[in-house]
Amino acid sequence: MQRFCEFFYEFFHEFFHEFYEDELAQTTTEYVLMISIVLGVALLVIRDLVQPVMKLINEQISKQIEDRLFKPGSFHRLSF
Repeated sequence: MQRFCEFFYEFFHEFFHEFYEDELAQTTTEYVLMISIVLGVALLVIRDLVQPVMKLINEQISKQIEDRLFKPGSFHRLSF
């Protein structure tokens, strides 16, 4: 078990050290951060634009279900 832990430590230590020293890693990290910021802003904007549309669709579907399933004078509308 100890040999595995040493191997694991050495492997990741070398991997992250090379990754840290390589300039490509910095460029990749910058691109990932820029893409995540753009996607975050896009999701916030889309959410605000889609929310009223989804509310309208939900209201229309609920109205259609209520009108078709619970017609006036049907068993579901009778008061006891």
